[in-house]
Amino acid sequence: MPKFFRISKINYYLVFFLLFPLTKLCYQIYNQNYPEIDSQIQLTIQEARTFLLDIFFKLTYKIGGAYITGLLVLIALITLLYKRYWAEAKGLVLATLGIIILVDEILKPLFDRRRPPRPRL
Repeated sequence: MPKFFRISKINYYLVFFLLFPLTKLCYQIYNQNYPEIDSQIQLTIQEARTFLLDIFFKLTYKIGGAYITGLLVLIALITLLYKRYWAEAKGLVLATLGIIILVDEILKPLFDRRRPPRPRL
């Protein structure tokens, strides 16, 4: 009989502690009653701009793109299939599909924020 993972009380309270502010933020964004935190963060970063930070943020932006991420997932999937780790390959596929569905079908329509002006970098 398989053993199930038990969540300790500390982990349970930690998850609740972290989910409460996230839930509050989601509620505020859904009702469009929120401070422009993202704009304030952007302005703070722009004021502290340096050449090295520009390189770091451009590199981070490019690495986080859909093509690079898709390539990394594909390489990981091929590696798992080659080594015959079937359960891990299924988990990777399900997790990737779950994230895509969560972001594209649920979160994007829920927040429905206007995109910033085009010339960002």
